[in-house]
Amino acid sequence: MKKITALLLAIAIVCVLGLPFFSASETSFLLGDVDGDGDVSIIDATIIQRVLADMITDEDGMYTLRGDVDGDGELSVTDVTFIRRYCALLFTPYPIGETVIVPTETIAPTVAPTQRPTAKPDPYELPPI
Repeated sequence: MKKITALLLAIAIVCVLGLPFFSASETSFLLGDVDGDGDVSIIDATIIQRVLADMITDEDGMYTLRGDVDGDGELSVTDVTFIRRYCALLFTPYPIGETVIVPTETIAPTVAPTQRPTAKPDPYELPPI
């Protein structure tokens, strides 16, 4: 009985030590989850469209990091298209919805927000998400 207990304890220790742990210098997220809510949805594609239309800004670079599904380094209509295809359960050649781990050093530091001057508020402007 002692041998079985020792064997089970050894297996448990090996399993626990063998699990991958994220270090403090790594960040993980779902590819395509632009808003970071843990779900890839049409809202994520809409955020990219708003960034492309200069309705909102990607101040800290996280929208680009999470939303650049084709890996070209920038947000584009292609990223919107593939996120929409993913949401419609159509084939996408990219791992949208899967966890991505990146070194924290690759994430741009937070920049102080700037606001564009406007003469009067646009009554048709959508509220931020």
